[in-house]
Amino acid sequence: MIWLTWRQLRVHVLVALAVLAATALLLLVTGLQLRHSYDTDLAGCTSGCGAAEAAFLSRYTGLSYSPRAS
Repeated sequence: MIWLTWRQLRVHVLVALAVLAATALLLLVTGLQLRHSYDTDLAGCTSGCGAAEAAFLSRYTGLSYSPRAS
């Protein structure tokens, strides 16, 4: 019975795993870039960080999620 289920759904399972792997890779690369940018631009800043903060936020503003209020 499990063999029959696998034969019927294997394409769907493999596609879902491929999409999951691609999403995980995208999140990993984006997270590493975000961390590197933060460490180089903002981590050592002690005063007068407005320009660096604005540049950092403008670079990654497309990644934020804000649900629209209905």
